[in-house]
Amino acid sequence: MGVCIGIIAQKGGVGKTTCAVSLAAALAGRKKRVLLVDLDAQAAASYSLGVDLEDLRPSMADVLLGGTAAGSLVRETGTPRLSLLTADGRLALADMRLATARNREELLTVALADVKGGFDFIILDTPPSLGLLSVNAIVAADAVIAPTVPHVLALQGVVTLLEILDDLGARGKLLGILVNIADFRTRLAHEITDALREYFGRDIFRTEIPRNVRLAEAPAQDTTIQGYAPRSAGAFHYNRLAAEVVRRCKNRGLL
Repeated sequence: MGVCIGIIAQKGGVGKTTCAVSLAAALAGRKKRVLLVDLDAQAAASYSLGVDLEDLRPSMADVLLGGTAAGSLVRETGTPRLSLLTADGRLALADMRLATARNREELLTVALADVKGGFDFIILDTPPSLGLLSVNAIVAADAVIAPTVPHVLALQGVVTLLEILDDLGARGKLLGILVNIADFRTRLAHEITDALREYFGRDIFRTEIPRNVRLAEAPAQDTTIQGYAPRSAGAFHYNRLAAEVVRRCKNRGLL
């Protein structure tokens, strides 16, 4: 069975989708079969992999809101061994539409059951909030990655996420907190990163992702950072993160 990893953030601006897409591609580059599941109504992960607006449907909205089998909607991408389940704008209604559903926190778990055996990793890109879709992702995930930027306001988002994990009895799913899109040219970024490491200890990934212009350019080229600029610092650090993710999953008995 594949390891399902939720990329969860309480707020936008922390590079959540970049993390999901780049990590998924880096794992595929390690000869792993990877499925990227786009759960964000903005469909940024789908766009990043070259899917046009008119081609987003059918998507995870049909799976979660219409009962379509997830396995029937899996698409191949331009990256070998990386597959995709798209999102579309209808997912913006998911929290409202699913609020009265029976076992509403487990709908994604059930939906992914028919695809989990076909992949080594399933990466969930979630909305920039802790609504019902993100809660479903936490419940469905075997492990959670929490990206954050080294900024005072962003740190509150990590604290809120950890509180949600505690409330769901899922704190043990935290695979790591990722210092992401960090501008290490500033002293503040170093100071906050050091404070994070002191406070959270081993919960912080050793790998840090510095701000890199190639990471921002890759989606416009309809590909991943590994496909667009494989020798860039962005690709290098996400490849390192993939190796660390694999090690941590093995240490937890998930692989």
